[in-house]
Amino acid sequence: MFEQAAELASLAPNIAIKLPATKSGLEAVERLSARGIGVNMTISFSVAQAVAAAKAIERGLMTYANGGNDALTVHPYVTMPVDAFASFGATVKTIDQFVDGYEKLLLQIGAAMHS
Repeated sequence: MFEQAAELASLAPNIAIKLPATKSGLEAVERLSARGIGVNMTISFSVAQAVAAAKAIERGLMTYANGGNDALTVHPYVTMPVDAFASFGATVKTIDQFVDGYEKLLLQIGAAMHS
């Protein structure tokens, strides 16, 4: 999965590679993020999957940043149907908290890079 994704990403600078939030997808997204390749984690049907995707992206971006690169130039995202949150009793407030936490994480990565 990683090799195909890296090959596709080499076609143009604005390509985001779409990967499933499965075990192999999470492994690939971490490796791609570590190379500064934009990713879109899909098939996230639970908050736990979305968090696992965010953590894999975080680890990859930290590796990218530790290599002297600007991780803020990489724009990963996680695609998740809103009803997945609702099925676990989530509300707009908890969705906002998740998004706010993810934004804070990206800011921390940026601050760590520039310190």
